[in-house]
Amino acid sequence: TIYELTVVTGDVQNAGTDTKIFMSVFERGQEDTFNMEIDDIAPLKKIRLRIDGSGSRPDWFLDKVLMRNLNTEEVSVFTYEEWLSRTCGPKKTMICEMPAVVDEELMVELTTYIIQVKTSDVSGKFQNLPRSFKTLHKQRQREAGGVALLHLKFL
Repeated sequence: TIYELTVVTGDVQNAGTDTKIFMSVFERGQEDTFNMEIDDIAPLKKIRLRIDGSGSRPDWFLDKVLMRNLNTEEVSVFTYEEWLSRTCGPKKTMICEMPAVVDEELMVELTTYIIQVKTSDVSGKFQNLPRSFKTLHKQRQREAGGVALLHLKFL
């Protein structure tokens, strides 16, 4: 199956990049279109996109990716609207997964997990958790009277 792939770089300052995206160079506010032949895996559920952080402008603000099946004309939209970067944006990540939306329908089922965390009273046991989780856990622990309940959604 041949798909027409359109990559839309966000129209924000310094959004363009010259890092390796394994496709091409994308510029601010630009749409780059490619044809790509892949096995027929329809319906598309999600895609993963990664940059390697190389080049003199390694940061990239990815708006969205559109994939149109040239046989069926079905269009899958994968929206990110965020930075892929080690230094820019809140996520500080160089990889993203985006769920497909076809005719305004989300093609993956969201799963809600409830995670209950009770920390040890042994000194140092809490030190191995990531700082962002520690901060969130301490805030939720105070709110919940000693037991932290976190509600997370994963794609």
